[in-house]
Amino acid sequence: MAKRAATLLRKLMGLLIWAGVCIALLIPLLWFFTDSIQALLMLPYQNAAEALLPVSQTLRLVQNETALFHQLQLAGFAAAFLTMPWLAIQTADWIAPGLSQTSPTVFRRFIGATAILFLLGAAVVYFVILPFALDHTISLNLPVNQSESLLAALPSPANYLAYAIKMILIIGLIFQAPAYFVLMARSGLATPRGMFWLRFLALPALFLLAILALPPVFSAHIQLALPLILIFELSAFMVRQIDRGRCLVSPPPKLQNDPIKQAVQLK
Repeated sequence: MAKRAATLLRKLMGLLIWAGVCIALLIPLLWFFTDSIQALLMLPYQNAAEALLPVSQTLRLVQNETALFHQLQLAGFAAAFLTMPWLAIQTADWIAPGLSQTSPTVFRRFIGATAILFLLGAAVVYFVILPFALDHTISLNLPVNQSESLLAALPSPANYLAYAIKMILIIGLIFQAPAYFVLMARSGLATPRGMFWLRFLALPALFLLAILALPPVFSAHIQLALPLILIFELSAFMVRQIDRGRCLVSPPPKLQNDPIKQAVQLK
């Protein structure tokens, strides 16, 4: 067992190193597309800003975020986004060695599911969480006096970009959980009993993520935490179904040493 754990840990370290190398190689290539990536990510921010400020001031505010660090951040985000399919393939080989050769259909379904689920999580962040968080932030920071600038109600574009990139990657990975748990259940690494005990860690962690991701509004935290909890419960349900199917398909154990069976055979 210790030897197998050391082998898996060594493979994991190699996987992380290769993922870092791939991201580092893609960053220079994607550097030329950072303006387009920034324009796409800043659309929710621009829509929220146009409700408070004139269009000309909003455009100046959005287009001023072209610092070197932000371009590097955007290129790294795009590189990580494009590396996800390759990372899913390598993770599948790490979780279940030889799966791509022994069960290519399951392997192809896993790759397709991870890509679709990650895009679904990114869409939830882009179309739901970001506008929701911006609206609540603006409503909490609106100035009391009319003489104060409405610009103070908006978060800075730099903070918004960092928040958007972080949330897309984190929520996208969380949405991939059902595909990974199904693969682990097929490999025998995930069991219903293990999912039961994991629930005591996962639920508080998801609530904490919802609290950190959104402004301090309890209803907003509940609205984000519930879908994440449903994703975990869906993963646990699929693990139970796979385990139940394995129990139904597997033959009953041999009872060579069963005293009742031996007594019947003697009669």
